[in-house]
Amino acid sequence: EEASSNTAKVTVPDLRGMTVEAATTEANRLGIGVRSIGTEASEQYEIGLIVSQNPGSGETVDQGTTIEVTTSSGKPSVTIPDVIGWNLDDARAALEDLGLQTREEQAYSDSVEIGNVIRIEPNVGSAAAEGDIITVYVSKGVDTTNYVDIPNLLGYSASDAKTMLSNIGLAYEEQAGDDSDFGPGEVVAQSPDPGENVAPGDRKSTRLNSSHDQISY
Repeated sequence: EEASSNTAKVTVPDLRGMTVEAATTEANRLGIGVRSIGTEASEQYEIGLIVSQNPGSGETVDQGTTIEVTTSSGKPSVTIPDVIGWNLDDARAALEDLGLQTREEQAYSDSVEIGNVIRIEPNVGSAAAEGDIITVYVSKGVDTTNYVDIPNLLGYSASDAKTMLSNIGLAYEEQAGDDSDFGPGEVVAQSPDPGENVAPGDRKSTRLNSSHDQISY
């Protein structure tokens, strides 16, 4: 706003990129004022810095004029999309199309296929500024660190087979069986097969030849 056409004239300085406080000091030195009228998102200027002014830089105004300025509210925000379950390449492309950066972390998952996204941080639906880094956790499959190999139980007695399974943390169940190649009470069949790698606590099945019986572990 111009105070009077009879007062001294000054050239408006470029206040963009300055804080309101610094701009006020600069303007007051020339006999003009500064008033903040709001904020807007800006790719160029950090939060709190002036992004635009009116009158503009280089214009001639009366001393006593107040320059209205708008400050930066930061970079434009985007909503993080739901890419859970997507393969890594597609998830990365979707995030980068929004101006976000990605960082990959590997993690075990019992339910998500290898190479697909388990979760992201920040979470789906969160607001993020362009340029923010989104951590994408990608499945490397089931954690088999504590898995055990199924022993060969064929020909063992029911009690020995149960002990062997219990010792490696496997549950079991018995089923009836009949095989002339094995003695009474011996294991004649098992499922899964010997050597298979399974999780402790899994239930397996064996068939016993007692009066003719079967075991499941």
